[in-house]
Amino acid sequence: MKDLRVGFGAGCAGGGALGSGWRRVGIAAAVVVGCAGVGRAQHWISYDASLGVLPDQQCWTIVQDISPPAPYQLDLTEGRLHLSTLGLASDGTNGGGVYWQRSDVNFDFTENFAIEARVRIVSAPDHSVNAASGWPRPGYSITAFDRAGRVFWVGLGASEIFLSNTVYGAYGSANTVTLAFNTTDAFHVYRIEQAAGGVGATLVIDGVPRLTLAALGPVQGSGGLVYFGDPTYWANSESYTTLVRYNGLGNGPITGFDGPRPVTACIGAAADFAVSPFGTGPYTYRWQWRHVGDSAWINLAQGLNTDPMNGQSFSAMGVLTQSLRVYVFGGVSMPTEVRREFRAVVTNPCGMRGSDTAELMTCACLECPADFNLDGGIDGADVSAFFDRWEAGQCDADVNADGGVDGTDVNGFFAAWEAGGC
Repeated sequence: MKDLRVGFGAGCAGGGALGSGWRRVGIAAAVVVGCAGVGRAQHWISYDASLGVLPDQQCWTIVQDISPPAPYQLDLTEGRLHLSTLGLASDGTNGGGVYWQRSDVNFDFTENFAIEARVRIVSAPDHSVNAASGWPRPGYSITAFDRAGRVFWVGLGASEIFLSNTVYGAYGSANTVTLAFNTTDAFHVYRIEQAAGGVGATLVIDGVPRLTLAALGPVQGSGGLVYFGDPTYWANSESYTTLVRYNGLGNGPITGFDGPRPVTACIGAAADFAVSPFGTGPYTYRWQWRHVGDSAWINLAQGLNTDPMNGQSFSAMGVLTQSLRVYVFGGVSMPTEVRREFRAVVTNPCGMRGSDTAELMTCACLECPADFNLDGGIDGADVSAFFDRWEAGQCDADVNADGGVDGTDVNGFFAAWEAGGC
């Protein structure tokens, strides 16, 4: 056998976690927050609706603070999280709300903290004041409490936004500032930036500063908490969300992978695959395989595996690790070209995700092609077997191992066949 054309996977791209500060990146861009084993460090933590799961499956906890119980609409539509709490309560009634929170955070507003969301409001009450309490309806909210229990939050009405440093908004007070703004015309990115030194916060909309509070508010509530959605007290809005993120401590979902890469290898040679997830560890790995075109995946066993389609055996090492090595073995007869694909299913504290697939194409790579069908004789059957594969462009017919199937392989085959062997 000739050991040639063996591919390999690449290592982790992006390096370690982001630092304690934050930096602006495009809202739709992938953010690499660390490689395997990076552990808990301060970095961007996000909910990304384009991954096709609800926030509950990306380490966020849903809070359904609805009293009395009432229906609400929640679904994923075209990569958007759709939330509707319309009609949960009338003015003067505590109807509760629906939102998602993370409480495994630990940050100070003096550390350049930032939280942002890409949202389109469909319908909202414009922060009309509740008759019973005098507080405004929050509408869709983006909220952060630091570990001392101080708060900054944004409430999005249909045509008005407020930025506040008190729990209930204290509408019209020195602790709340407002802005006339159309939140329903398109998706907008709303970000609360915390100035270094804790001197205040700024609401930035689509990269432009629009509202500023000059100081921190009083200590209120529990420390270390972020949330988004339509929170408690008179929920009555409809919205679409594509991405929410903040910089702090906590586990982030797996957002993508580097690798694995396709491999072409001779039977008996090693084929190596590797994968590096983008997210926060710790990670566990499970490698799987299937024939190209099949739908069902098969878990790889450590050691010997057998292909149920043709009985061909192959061994696998590292099936529960970041790197996989596969050896494919031939039989007593000429093997056909076999195309298999592999992937890794990776799990972290926020759930699991399958990597992209990588194809392994195995070829005979015969040392002596004269007995092409490996039946022990050199005759016309070998010519037929060779041309069957040569006309199909299969790599078994790459007699001279130059990576292509062409006329030089015909010459090489007949040179060996006419000589009666090698």
